[in-house]
Amino acid sequence: MTFTFKRPQDLTIKDIEEALDIPADRWHGNCYGIASGIVEAKLVNGKAVYGAWTGEIHPHGWWGNRAHMDFVRHGWVRLPGGKILDPTRWSFEADEPYIWCGKNDGTYDEGNDHFRKAMHRECPPADAHDKFVELPFDLATQAFLYFYSNKVLPKPPEDAPPMRVNFQQGAWIANAPMMDLDPFTKPIYQVLVVSGHSAWIPMDNRMMVLDV
Repeated sequence: MTFTFKRPQDLTIKDIEEALDIPADRWHGNCYGIASGIVEAKLVNGKAVYGAWTGEIHPHGWWGNRAHMDFVRHGWVRLPGGKILDPTRWSFEADEPYIWCGKNDGTYDEGNDHFRKAMHRECPPADAHDKFVELPFDLATQAFLYFYSNKVLPKPPEDAPPMRVNFQQGAWIANAPMMDLDPFTKPIYQVLVVSGHSAWIPMDNRMMVLDV
């Protein structure tokens, strides 16, 4: 059974249960699967995304054993315009099933980007014995990465040949927080993909930016 709604706020728990044939009491721990099912069933116009829940976790709820943690991996639906539809937020709150819909209230970290920023270290140096790859970034991207790495990565020459980096530096670029790479995130990812190094990019970030 497939539904089509013009307004996400019209969606009900019963609608989702009937469309996915999964009762709400089995949604715990299956947040991304439920979000994906909602999108695939065309219940709303949006995209299932994966990241982290950084809000409070009720100590007596299903996630109570993780109440001491700063974040828990989580999935939801990103709606056009950036709003969020979360069919399983209640699982963290030990509440009755309901659908949360609204702007990001600071508890959703798509791609786990804020955590990635907190953990991101300085760019590793290169050694003559390292294994190198050539990444065909344009001149503007190379200049950005040169300064972003605190001048550890090669300084871009005027004719902008491929940037030569070792594997550790390539992975360092790919795992940089998207908020730090903006507005070069997409062209950086595209070069990594066409160069055969898409595996360096975190999957949720690659899906978010390249829609693949």
